[in-house]
Amino acid sequence: MAPSSRRGAARRRNRAGAGGRHRGAALASGEGESGPAKVEPLILAVLSMQEEHLGRPASSLRIAGSVLARADLPGRVAAIFHVRAGRALARPAH
Repeated sequence: MAPSSRRGAARRRNRAGAGGRHRGAALASGEGESGPAKVEPLILAVLSMQEEHLGRPASSLRIAGSVLARADLPGRVAAIFHVRAGRALARPAH
């Protein structure tokens, strides 16, 4: 995590991805290449965890939900995102 004094700048830089997506997710998905990278779910899991940790459970839930909506999601990966969604739902929004 970035120090609290740098979180705003870090979030703006991370949001600079294509179409408003997180930059890390855009890079991991292989945008502009032949297909998504296998690391994309890991990046999205970390981003979801970060959003929940920083008090943005709605954003965390949105990220988790976008991954859980995929038809080809392996069970172990789905389990990670069910946990992320559950934590986001359990935390009151600020």
